[in-house]
Amino acid sequence: MIKNKNLKRYILCFLLAALLSGCTAIGNPITVRTPDLDATLYWMVDDAVSRVSTQIVHELDMRFDQLLTTTTEVKKYSQTVAITPDLAGITSVPSGLMTARAGEMSTLFPCVDELKFVADITIPDKTTVQAGKPFTKTWKIRNNGTCTWTDSYKLVFSKGDQMTDKKEINLPEGTIVLPDDTIEISVYMTAPKEKGSYASFWLMKSPDQKLFGAGTNRDQAIWVKVEVK
Repeated sequence: MIKNKNLKRYILCFLLAALLSGCTAIGNPITVRTPDLDATLYWMVDDAVSRVSTQIVHELDMRFDQLLTTTTEVKKYSQTVAITPDLAGITSVPSGLMTARAGEMSTLFPCVDELKFVADITIPDKTTVQAGKPFTKTWKIRNNGTCTWTDSYKLVFSKGDQMTDKKEINLPEGTIVLPDDTIEISVYMTAPKEKGSYASFWLMKSPDQKLFGAGTNRDQAIWVKVEVK
């Protein structure tokens, strides 16, 4: 074992000089100038630090590139998720879906049926009619509710003197009466054969078989009153 520190340093310098000068045969005697050990060690340390620094910078650069790529992908994904669908091309909704949605809405927010008397178009109250003779009573009424009336709605005899063989009369085919709109409805009647005062009261009936009329409670009927002579 080599104990002399100077000898060990000389051997280290000799080997380092041989490597730096490109020697190929260590066994051949070579005369070299003893290198400056401090400068040599400084160069070795500086080179090692340089290599480590270069590797660290390279790895940091690669990680930074990966971070940028990931950030860009996340940003693109976020933008994709946030995009609002273009509805410009949708021109219609399937009738089945519309019917289903309408049914759901009507269940949650049912409309209200109500009528309001506007005027007697024919046969004002206490009009004189001949016994046994036919006449036509026509009312003008307003849709005072929130439902739309159709030909599925009916005028229904409520009480009094019927003066007709029909207790229910459908609104004319194709009828559409929106809320606040008016309609004229008629009943063909025949005056009784006996003289006297007669009155016939009528309500409306919705497609779900509910009777309704005018007033706060939507139960006031419209009527016709005649004097038979």
